[in-house]
Amino acid sequence: MEEAGLLDAEGDARALTLQARLLKDRGKRASGEERRSLFAQAATVYAQAAALDGASYPLINAATLVLLAGDPARAARLAADVLARLDADPDEPETPYWREATRAEALLLLGQAEAAQAALREGMRLLPCAWEDHAATLGQFDTILEERGEAADWLDALRPPRTLHFTGIMRVAQEEPAAEQAIAAWLEEQQVGFAFGALAAGADIWIAEAVLARGG
Repeated sequence: MEEAGLLDAEGDARALTLQARLLKDRGKRASGEERRSLFAQAATVYAQAAALDGASYPLINAATLVLLAGDPARAARLAADVLARLDADPDEPETPYWREATRAEALLLLGQAEAAQAALREGMRLLPCAWEDHAATLGQFDTILEERGEAADWLDALRPPRTLHFTGIMRVAQEEPAAEQAIAAWLEEQQVGFAFGALAAGADIWIAEAVLARGG
């Protein structure tokens, strides 16, 4: 960004958003006062981007990062501004998922956990297979709840299905009901929704068929 002259592009909302994201990622890898300082810097840059284009995405990031920088009162004010912005511009060019996820994050910052859950569930209902987007939001929520010392177990039911890499022994019977039942039970327990591996004759086939049978 420095070589391209984008670090000084104060009038370019996209460049500012990218710069803020990089500062945020550096903050995640830091600790102590350095972490809070980087989060504060990222929040400032996100707020600059939000002031330029009026988009909710940089503003909600600014709100969360202000909280992580140690100013929950200002984070709540920014979260309220996010909700007002969403209500004022229902046609903002964002996906249906991100609009509801942004609303959910703002509500969470305002301490309205039940309303946040409802908004997030609605977003996931609108785009049920946007796994990467869901994961990004859940990671953000984990961070917020950890910062506030609140339980995050309610997020477990909303997490994307788990991914399995499988491999099995070859010299097995073509059918083995007990083993197949055990595999199906384990996949259910672990909430596996994606799997990859070889399809060698034997246990590989049992596992692959069990994943397909559960809709994976």
